[in-house]
Amino acid sequence: MPEVSVIIPFYTGVEWLKEAVDSVLSQTFGDYEIIVVNDGSPEDDSDFLAQYADKIKYVRKENGGPSTARNAGIEMAAGKYIAFLDSDDRWLPTKLEKQIMHMEEYKTVWSYCGYRTFGAGDSVSYVMTKSVEPVIQRYNTPYIATPCVMVERQYLIDHPEVRFNPDLRYGQDSYFWLMINADNPILAIPDILTEVRIRGGNASKRARVQLQARSNVWKCRKDNKEQLIDKFEITPLYRIASELCVFGDRVVSHFDDKNKPEKVETIARVLFVIPWALYKIERKMNKNG
Repeated sequence: MPEVSVIIPFYTGVEWLKEAVDSVLSQTFGDYEIIVVNDGSPEDDSDFLAQYADKIKYVRKENGGPSTARNAGIEMAAGKYIAFLDSDDRWLPTKLEKQIMHMEEYKTVWSYCGYRTFGAGDSVSYVMTKSVEPVIQRYNTPYIATPCVMVERQYLIDHPEVRFNPDLRYGQDSYFWLMINADNPILAIPDILTEVRIRGGNASKRARVQLQARSNVWKCRKDNKEQLIDKFEITPLYRIASELCVFGDRVVSHFDDKNKPEKVETIARVLFVIPWALYKIERKMNKNG
């Protein structure tokens, strides 16, 4: 049984997929399996398979979005840990080695490392903690890049309700983190171990997407169909900011089909200013986050 199962959903950009797989093959930690889930890609993958077929597990499925692809990978995984990597992103060589070392040391169910951007624009680095050492804290913010997360597979086996929500176009990853966090604080590792590609139109950079994602997450959190018991208090500021995102998403949805995308994005930016500020204040005030 491998120590880590690396799950890579793929739809477009086969040359970038090669970079992603190469970044796993270049890891200083070698006990892993790579699961590539082709989510109904229209691209020719014959050259990719000729080069990598003996190094990976490869499965094709009908297109259903990244949530269904990641969930399919989870069901195939055999490792003690599951690590997610998007097909257009990359890991630095010591990513698995350092993340596993810290998770074993701190005995945590899941962890997150820092990342830096590459591609369009200037490179920017992001970390979840200002500490020079890993710290255990709560997760209450969408600011987590999926390729930075590692989680114990046994937890997901024991909690089959904790999966990526295929009904959410945006926010499915954030709600997945919140479901795990209901029982388990996250281990925040300050090391920059991942590179996230910026293509100029990344969803995370658009106010319209931010409103919709946070609205989706909040509505799922309130509905709580998984019947999770959240150990962490939902603060008034977080609640207000999230309700404002629901309101803003509802307002913007009336303009989506009636105006140019640029105008819709402008409206979304205006509506997102206040909740964005409240989220930022809430994070600063929360000593555990």
